[in-house]
Amino acid sequence: MSNFFHKSMYQLMALVNFKRSANLANLVLPFIKEGERVLDLGGRTGDVAKYINDRRKVQITLLDLTDEFSKTNFKIEVYDGKKIPYPNGYFDCVLVFFVLHHSDSPDLTLEEVVRISKNKIIIFEDIFEGKVGFFLTQAWDRLVCFLGGDKGPFNFRSDKQWKKQFKKLRLKIHFSKEVRFPFWRPTNQKLYVLVKKTR
Repeated sequence: MSNFFHKSMYQLMALVNFKRSANLANLVLPFIKEGERVLDLGGRTGDVAKYINDRRKVQITLLDLTDEFSKTNFKIEVYDGKKIPYPNGYFDCVLVFFVLHHSDSPDLTLEEVVRISKNKIIIFEDIFEGKVGFFLTQAWDRLVCFLGGDKGPFNFRSDKQWKKQFKKLRLKIHFSKEVRFPFWRPTNQKLYVLVKKTR
């Protein structure tokens, strides 16, 4: 299929999902303070960043593999998907919305997120339970990515697996909540608000 088709489909899905972006952003607003330096990793359209910035006036940076899907006036910094081009502890808060499972190496990506975060990391991820849940999660995301012109990878994990990795990286779960936007979505999602352990 042509790039025009994929881009058109992604823009259509982004339009349909605008309310979803607002719902997700509303869930994390209580954990973001006015004036904080925030990184939106995988910011894509910029909808979430704009929604948050309009309500918190943060210093927000968007970082992604491409800027071709941007819908806002925020500049999206483009990087190679490996080393995040910022120094240690540069950001007060890092947002990672449905990004890790599309990384070639979710563990290395998360390690980079921990490195450039001063203390706070906010993650949304698709999670699954059992073989049926794994199949549904894979099938749904592959369909959405196909329509939007993305190719994966699709490295999904269970809640238990993510918690194990958080513990390995000395991250404490400050808050977590299972979510589903929109309500008819066939897969499970979870919000994790993480802070670095000081001891």
